[in-house]
Amino acid sequence: MEVTIQSNLDAFNAAFAEYVKYTSKTPQEALEHKVKNVGLRLWQGFTAHQFGGNPRQKGVARREMLARTAAGTGTRIRANLMAIYERERAALMATARGIKRGMRLGTLDQWSALRPEQARNREQRVKLWQRIVGAEIGLRQSGIGALAAAFLWYRSRGKGENQHLVQNRMCQTIGSVVVGQGGAVITGKIAGINTVDERYGIVRQAITDETNDTITYVRQRQEAAAATLLR
Repeated sequence: MEVTIQSNLDAFNAAFAEYVKYTSKTPQEALEHKVKNVGLRLWQGFTAHQFGGNPRQKGVARREMLARTAAGTGTRIRANLMAIYERERAALMATARGIKRGMRLGTLDQWSALRPEQARNREQRVKLWQRIVGAEIGLRQSGIGALAAAFLWYRSRGKGENQHLVQNRMCQTIGSVVVGQGGAVITGKIAGINTVDERYGIVRQAITDETNDTITYVRQRQEAAAATLLR
């Protein structure tokens, strides 16, 4: 999955065109400066929603699981967690079959003694699924930090470099920025990034905030220039 932002956004471009008129930076330097700001806002935006926000909130995974259950929607579980679930459930089902066989073939006293075991086994199977779903949602919440890291290129990118790749600890590319003449592309490549962005509107907000800041800067410079002419 990818979230890609190109600098051909109408509102941002209009504000940027005015910004270039009033800044001491060259157009290319101004573009690099703004792209860096957007990358920082993206990092801050994703980080703000890690573990339910800042400060961290306890029980985020459990609350989301309960909300999904109440809404009648499911949760897609990643393969490694499903493998754990299937393995543990198979063991519980084997125990359940043994209990059922004992109840069918045993005496009335044995049947009565196995009833609590049967109920306990059923509860263990329910709790197993709840634990796996909770683990999945918990990983998604903690993974938002990795989404944020995809935009940390601005920390290490040298001035004048037209391309930089963000890599994780396993040297896998999770983000990149390419700045060319009059255009730029910021890309975050990591699983789940679109889902988180759709939920919180992080990308749109980052662009909007940077556009508004640019408009404010331009307005201030215009007012300063007008005040100078009136002296």
